[in-house]
Amino acid sequence: MLRKAEGIKESLDKEAQLFGQQTLDLLGTLISAVYNARNTPPDKSLSETYCLELMLYQKLCVQMQTYAHKKSAALAT
Repeated sequence: MLRKAEGIKESLDKEAQLFGQQTLDLLGTLISAVYNARNTPPDKSLSETYCLELMLYQKLCVQMQTYAHKKSAALAT
């Protein structure tokens, strides 16, 4: 997913670039959270902690599934 999002971020399509960057940002946040949780277990689950971010990203993916930029739509799916 990281490579796909990086490629989309480098697209000429501005909307696709934004989607790629948002994907990379979320994945980076989640990867860091998992590494940190290995060292210091959190008080609540990561899915609870990042519930809002995940819901917003899911909503974005639903919107992007029908987007004209094929690689963005594929990643969103």
